Amino acid sequence: MKHALKLNWVGPWIPQRNLGQWKAASPAAMKWQKHMVDALVVRGVDVHWTYYRPDPYWPRGRLLPRQSNRDELLPPFGNSEELSYVNLPVMRRYSLLRSCFKKSTEIPQQKKIIISYNAPDWYLDVLFKIRSKLDVSWICIVADDVAPKGADGYIFLSYAYFEQFSETERKMHLDGGIYRTCRQKTNGQGFRVHKKRRFMYSGSLGKWGGVSTLLDALELIDNDDFDVLISGSGVSKENLLRMNRDARVRYLGIVDDTQLTEAYAATDIFLNPRPTRIVGGEYNFPSKILDYLGWEKPIISTWTDGLAPEYRHVLNVVDDNPEALAAEMMKDTQEVPKHIKIAEWGFRFNKTWHQQAGRLLRFIRQVCSDSSIT
Repeated sequence: MKHALKLNWVGPWIPQRNLGQWKAASPAAMKWQKHMVDALVVRGVDVHWTYYRPDPYWPRGRLLPRQSNRDELLPPFGNSEELSYVNLPVMRRYSLLRSCFKKSTEIPQQKKIIISYNAPDWYLDVLFKIRSKLDVSWICIVADDVAPKGADGYIFLSYAYFEQFSETERKMHLDGGIYRTCRQKTNGQGFRVHKKRRFMYSGSLGKWGGVSTLLDALELIDNDDFDVLISGSGVSKENLLRMNRDARVRYLGIVDDTQLTEAYAATDIFLNPRPTRIVGGEYNFPSKILDYLGWEKPIISTWTDGLAPEYRHVLNVVDDNPEALAAEMMKDTQEVPKHIKIAEWGFRFNKTWHQQAGRLLRFIRQVCSDSSIT
């Protein structure tokens, strides 16, 4: 009988419902980690999550992040431990390094396998010390950061980054599974039954998300036969003014899981107008598309290099300019947009989280040559 695989997972953690209180927290990073770790646990893997709470330096952030709302911020399962640190320049790096090294060496494991998510610089110092003392295999998940040297294996969430990486024997592309949706009908938060076609954009409202392109596109559409919901953080003052001036736009701000689910349920067509020529954009993975796909509704999207080729089967791809986006939106307000069988596509391309966790485990077995990994 095989022993349960033991993994030491290291990454940031803030629950979705608390993200608005933590400026340095990435919603995509938290959601991805939660779903992957949950899927690994369901598969019988013994995961120990060593986590920290990302926050800007004090006084913009908390001086001692661990002491804030401790019970509310626990990961979704009990086998976890938080790193404490002093959130001051120099002290943050030193205290995180010391705390992480101590906890990593205390965790009893027959064979140490460490999975890091976007490993920060201070953690690379920890790994160097751990590997000088212990038999450790390290697999590095690279979401949108620089791939550090020295890992035994690399997981890339961006397809372009995966293709660029030269060490072909030690890498895999794994962007995640389609997020399951809550199917109950709801008219909460004022999302009443509507007769007009409804579009929605959700995500970063900064330069990476393309909300400026969306607002430019709306200025080219001279009718009010539709409305647009927009949610997310990082909106500029200029774009906020533009949203408020357009009666077709409803800006929701930062919403919790329940509010976001209600907005998605009330939406007809999703929008993903990410810029295609922005420096660094090729390292982004399709976190928002994985969110949208579970609703089995049309998605109008630009094509960014981080997307794997199979996504062309499920996206209405448009050029990265306001004219192309406006034309597609106008067409979809007048016609019945094409409906793609997302569930069938997801099965074909192994896009459930359970299947993706299985792919990750097979890669770990390949990298670590451990016959106990199933």
